[in-house]
Amino acid sequence: MVNTLQLIVHLPLFGLVFPSNVIVFFFALIKALNFDLIDMNGLHEKMYQLKKPGEYGAYNANFKQLNYTSTNIVHNLGLDFFIAFTFLPGMIVVLVLLFAVHKKSKM
Repeated sequence: MVNTLQLIVHLPLFGLVFPSNVIVFFFALIKALNFDLIDMNGLHEKMYQLKKPGEYGAYNANFKQLNYTSTNIVHNLGLDFFIAFTFLPGMIVVLVLLFAVHKKSKM
């Protein structure tokens, strides 16, 4: 169901015309459907030394309308980028170390 809602909410990016009240409704849903519950822009700017999202410029008016104000993928992915490229590699390192310690203790 979430996948279907994500597709419906992102339909304006394909250039389809919607009434303004529908766009306002989509804008209200888009943060929750993209799992952007925490604003990560400040953290991304410090960690990856990026410019502010508005300095990159939107791809076109349709993207700007849905608050994709940057062409930088790090800013657009938000929390998902942080989880995928910071948290998960750290967990893999921890699991490899635990496996090595466990294997060494059996010897």
